[in-house]
Amino acid sequence: MSMAQIPLPASWQGRDAVFNVPFTTDAQGELHLENTFYLDSLPDDSLYLYFEGIGWNTSLVLNDVFLGVHQDPFEPWLIPLAAIWCKPGSNRLQLRLSIGEGKAYYPKQFVGIFRPAYISDRAGIAKLSERILPTGSDAAMAAAIAPYYGEKGYEYGAFEAAFVLAQVKRAGLKHVFFPYRPDRKMLEMCAQIGLVEVKQLSKNTKLAWINSYPYEPYTLLYPLPFWLNEELKRTPRFGSFIEIEKPSPFPVNRNISPLLILIIVFPWLSFLMLKLLNPALFELAKNWRQKPNIWVTAFLELLSTNSGMLVVLQLLRVLTASCLLSMLFFFINQMNRWELLNWFKDWSLLSQIYYGHPRLESIFLRSLLIVLFLIGLDQLMGWIGNTLFRIPQFTSGVIRIGLIGSYPGLWVLTLPWAFALLVEGAYAPFFVYLGICMMLIHFFRRIYLSYIALGNFFAFSPPIKILYICALNILPYIIWF
Repeated sequence: MSMAQIPLPASWQGRDAVFNVPFTTDAQGELHLENTFYLDSLPDDSLYLYFEGIGWNTSLVLNDVFLGVHQDPFEPWLIPLAAIWCKPGSNRLQLRLSIGEGKAYYPKQFVGIFRPAYISDRAGIAKLSERILPTGSDAAMAAAIAPYYGEKGYEYGAFEAAFVLAQVKRAGLKHVFFPYRPDRKMLEMCAQIGLVEVKQLSKNTKLAWINSYPYEPYTLLYPLPFWLNEELKRTPRFGSFIEIEKPSPFPVNRNISPLLILIIVFPWLSFLMLKLLNPALFELAKNWRQKPNIWVTAFLELLSTNSGMLVVLQLLRVLTASCLLSMLFFFINQMNRWELLNWFKDWSLLSQIYYGHPRLESIFLRSLLIVLFLIGLDQLMGWIGNTLFRIPQFTSGVIRIGLIGSYPGLWVLTLPWAFALLVEGAYAPFFVYLGICMMLIHFFRRIYLSYIALGNFFAFSPPIKILYICALNILPYIIWF
């Protein structure tokens, strides 16, 4: 049986409650937990259990066989399993967690589990153990980062990691030292911005503490942590302290470049160009807000009779949408406002695409590829409708409906993000929240116009129209965010 790596169920059954990873409790004594995993048959290869972020002291029993004790919470715990200890079907794990002796680097003891556990074969263990971040032997200055963050403590998510790593980039540091092992997400994010990990500190290495973990209240107990002297001040051995910046108020953006000016101005240059090429389009646009049915019908007729205008509008839609996304993500990158992308997930797909790429050229290229991907998705849906369902003119209809939903609101959406990048920092929040509100209004307006256009162009029934809108208008945003 080949299994690679399989996460153990995240729910652990206690004596009085169920605990879902990540969790910590106020238990001062012991916590007894049980979990179950299933095997279709006994494995052909060696099998392992893999834990990290579990403690403080942990003992483990599998099917009434004692497997051992672990006393370093964030160091990986790899347990080889003999075939005779396992059985086909249900296998029972029993954990005993308890408080133990404190350790120099950890700010606070805990009883809990903070990271996923796995059952794996050799290939899966090799993947879990592979080095993500390059290591170096020496550095004059290294950023010291502890995966511990204020009230969230050890529950250190991707947003907190991005917030802290932004300070490393601003300080121009190239090396990082972790007092204790971070999770894979933190290591991947460090690799994205080109950091090198320092495993052992030399006498010449000075540490720049990035987050305030050494000063957490839990550390100010006797015996004193090694990084503080009797006056509770940092010892010279462990270097300076960089105060973490607050996320607000918004700073002033000083990174105004010719490319940024071009990205800001281009949507309105395209607006003026279209007005000169086809004034009738803007006469129709007067009905966009108050008479959407007239706007949809007239716009479809215009596109049906003028194929050249269809090509121009599609090209300008791609470039204008790319400019809009570039302004939005350049602002987020410059001001370190990643929470704007992480409404529903700890670290959204968009955050992963743009994080670690602060250059405007790189941001524009990514934005252009995203827009082209979405338009390609429209084309794929059109091909499926034409080929599989024999819907006449479905491909061209999908393109036209996309244009109806985009214009003329797409131009207006660029304004607040342009102002957010250009104005003084104190006024930026107003334009940010205005931009978010306008984008939400545009999103729902686009859905409404698409619903009307689907009835006019294809005479679809309401359920089919809703299915189409979910596939092409709602599902992509669920994936991105």
